[in-house]
Amino acid sequence: WWCGLQPVTVPTVILWGGRERLLSSDQSSPFTQLLPNSRLEILPHWRHFPMIEQPLEFVRKVEEAL
Repeated sequence: WWCGLQPVTVPTVILWGGRERLLSSDQSSPFTQLLPNSRLEILPHWRHFPMIEQPLEFVRKVEEAL
């Protein structure tokens, strides 16, 4: 199903946890390819659920992106 996805050119910020264990940051390429107008930001101490584990920092990052 992944190959059937079309690129989306909407400006996008991809926030990625540097301590993510399900999808490591070296697996970000397919996402950045499908989002060609994106910026990848890897946050070294974030894991899989930053919205739960660092809610204030997560909200600040989302506000910066907006």
